[in-house]
Amino acid sequence: MISYAEAKKRALDARAEYDYCTVRKDAYVFSCSKDEMCDGGPDAPIVILKEDGRALNFTGYIYDHLSEEDLDSFKLGSEKEKKYLEGESSL
Repeated sequence: MISYAEAKKRALDARAEYDYCTVRKDAYVFSCSKDEMCDGGPDAPIVILKEDGRALNFTGYIYDHLSEEDLDSFKLGSEKEKKYLEGESSL
């Protein structure tokens, strides 16, 4: 199981402009909050699986997980994110 902090590091290593996270049952989805920051293609959202830390593109992930709901979402650097970094939230 990968921690939120490890998932965030993997995502930001792939694309430093990511500034938003959506928490799903089995993954963290990192993206840009403004379209002009990330223009699709290799800049599209990245999915980090909680189970093993694998990174997937969003399209490949969503086909297998279409019915799952988002559990939480927040801007990187927000007070809500701090709870994940401090291990207070285990979603």
